[in-house]
Parts: sequence; structure tokens; C-alpha cells
Amino acid sequence: MSQSSGAEPVLKKITPVAQLQEVEALEAKIRTLMPERSILDILCNVEHWLNWTKHFGPLSGSEPKLKQPVERYIFTTFSYSCNLGPKQMARHSQGAVTSHMISDTNRRHVSTSNIEAAIRDIINAYNRFSLPSVWGTRKRAAADDSKFEIYENNLHLRMRKS
Repeated sequence: MSQSSGAEPVLKKITPVAQLQEVEALEAKIRTLMPERSILDILCNVEHWLNWTKHFGPLSGSEPKLKQPVERYIFTTFSYSCNLGPKQMARHSQGAVTSHMISDTNRRHVSTSNIEAAIRDIINAYNRFSLPSVWGTRKRAAADDSKFEIYENNLHLRMRKS
């Protein structure tokens, strides 16, 4: 920082340091070992390992009469938990689901108790890994306190109202 003839400081632009070849090689290796995945891919993988959608189904308790219920539950979960909503999700699903299919699945097959059961399964499975113990006792969680507007009908608010 230098000063001009006035009393105000002036910041000079720092010249960027050239990135080392080792850094580029490391980044390439990380990309090879950890390919980029979408959230939907991750939901599908976690479903494959944990079968968390087993908690969803008709509120009557009978067997679901949906074609491909697991896929519908994953699309519905993604749609509402990311605040996309049924119309936006249908628009981006490349014809896999319609907005009516998503909203109908949410209305008839999803409740606060089965969302909590699915979350519990995922958290319990995560806690079996060694990584959470590196961060502490596993009794507390942290968030960055970001605040943003959310619309009225979403999974988080549904859970709080019940």
C-alpha cells in the first residue's frame, strides 16, 4: 500500500504468481480420483447404499402403486429440498417426470415422520465413518448462518409445523 499526495491510501494491484506445475498435476489427479457429481447422482448413490426411500409410501401404509416409486421419491425429495418446486423440476428432468407427478407424490407419499426417518438413516450411516470424529465429539453441528428467503410449502417448514 502506498500513499498518494493526499491522505488516502492507495492499493496497488498485486501481480499474480505463476501456478506451479505440481499444483496443476495435483488438481488433475484430484479431478481424476474425485469426478464431479450432481446432487441427483449423490441422492441415487445414497439410495442404492441405504435404501432411504423405503420410508416413503402412501400415507395409508399400503404398497405404492407408482411406476418406478424410488425414482419418483428421489425427484420429489430433490425438488422440494432444493426449493425448485414441481414445475421447475419437471422442466429440468428431461421428460422423466411431470409437475403433477412430483406434487402428487409429495402430497400422498411424503410426511414429516417419514422424512425424519430417512434423514435419521442417512445421519446414522454418516456417523459410522471416521471423518465426523476428526471434527469433534459428533454431538454438535455448525452452520454459516446464511439467511435467504424460502417459499411457504417446502420440506423444512412442513417438518417444523408438525
